[in-house]
This record gives sequence, structure tokens and C-alpha cells, in this order.
Amino acid sequence: MKKVIISLVAIMFFAIPQLALAQDPLALSEEVESADAKSLHSTAMGHWDNGIYYECAKNFARAAKYDPDHGESLFNAALCKDKMGDHGAATMFFKEARKRANGNGDILGAQILIDHIGEE
Repeated sequence: MKKVIISLVAIMFFAIPQLALAQDPLALSEEVESADAKSLHSTAMGHWDNGIYYECAKNFARAAKYDPDHGESLFNAALCKDKMGDHGAATMFFKEARKRANGNGDILGAQILIDHIGEE
């Protein structure tokens, strides 16, 4: 019984910080006019919900090409790359998302972004 309790405590010790750092994708800015960006972003969100992170990242990156003035799609692509363990690509996407954030506090203040590229 003691081993079971110790195991549960250990699981909680390691799992809770990971849950606290979990970040959901951001909604696309209401200012985005491109129908292509909206469609690709929506498709990517469906892939996120189903855990298909490769397709998710691909569609968020494509959406960002149709929406050069906002960083949400790039930020979301970075989240997908992070989920897949591709931290080099995640860092690249986070850097570009920060450049295009236009003051979006959800991007600029995201702990996962700061962990990858530091504070500006």
C-alpha cells in the first residue's frame, strides 16, 4: 500500500506542473479578413482537437501565409511543434509569432513562448 501511495504522489508531482503549462491554441483575430486564413485555421483547430499535430501545424502555418498581420496562427503552429517535440521549429514559429503579435497579450505573455525564446 505504501508503494502505491508513493507512486501516486510521484505521478501527481510530475503531472500537475505539465498540466499547468498546457496551452490551448488561440482563436484567430476578429480583424482577419482572409477567408483562406479562416478556413485553414478552422481545419487546424479540428486537427488539434483530434491530436493530429502534424496536420495541425501544417494548416496553421498555411493560414499564417494568408494572414501576415497577426501572430495567432504562427503561435498555434508553434504549440503543435512543441507537442510533437520539435522544439527547434517551435522556437522559430514562436519568434515569428512574437514579431506579428501586434500587442496581443495572449501571445506576448504566454509562458510557453517565454520558455522557448525568453522575454523581450
